Amino acid sequence: MYQKIKGTLHKIRYNNFLVNGYYNKKRQESLNREFLSSKLYDDTMTRSSTNPKFTKYTNDAEEKTANFVYRHMKCHKILGCWRWKALWQMKDVLLPVLFDKDQIGIDFGGANGPVSLHSLTVDFAPVDTFNRKVKYKNLTDVGEQVDYIFSSHTLEHIEDLDAIFKDMRKVLKQDGKLFFHVPAFSCVRWRSGLHRNRAFNDHAWTFHLAADEMAEDIYNPLAFDTKVAEHFNIQSAEYVGDNSIFVIALNN
Repeated sequence: MYQKIKGTLHKIRYNNFLVNGYYNKKRQESLNREFLSSKLYDDTMTRSSTNPKFTKYTNDAEEKTANFVYRHMKCHKILGCWRWKALWQMKDVLLPVLFDKDQIGIDFGGANGPVSLHSLTVDFAPVDTFNRKVKYKNLTDVGEQVDYIFSSHTLEHIEDLDAIFKDMRKVLKQDGKLFFHVPAFSCVRWRSGLHRNRAFNDHAWTFHLAADEMAEDIYNPLAFDTKVAEHFNIQSAEYVGDNSIFVIALNN
């Protein structure tokens, strides 16, 4: 019996090695500016879409469109955070910054799908999806000032946003850029009080933009652009694909 169990464990470990090796190779191939600028990436992101207004459509996640399911179920292990429609929509703005190796940046909460291979990941996870050790658990652990901070679908899990934004101000250079991607109230299952996630904590907030009034029965609503503006200079704030909000701000 012991030999049988030992053999089974060996087989599982070997299979895991093969799977992780395969996905790591594919992630390496996709996590670069050349691929993310390519027609192949565009074709991947638009696959299974029948909506003629796809590039501006925002309700993908709430409706669980065929395209949304394809990107998030079939592509997430390879594309990581680049499976999100907002990043594809914003790639002309993001790529010159995130893949400039002369700039140092932080990927806040990005262990589950790093936005680039040279950004500094700040996350409570011990390793990222490339099985690289995550050195920094807190923003203030970084120990140097950075050029940009990127965060995708992370801030909604954090109750004390003021403390996080104050730490971001400390670690970000003057006029440094911030790119915030968060879920919007329009996807009902993502609202605070409804969303449950044992791995990353439940959603603490139901984000919206200040121009929208929230219904009384929505739990913990927060105008995300207003909160960001308390700490940073907002350049743009808008609803984007996959029922999300994208904010670009400067530290000045």
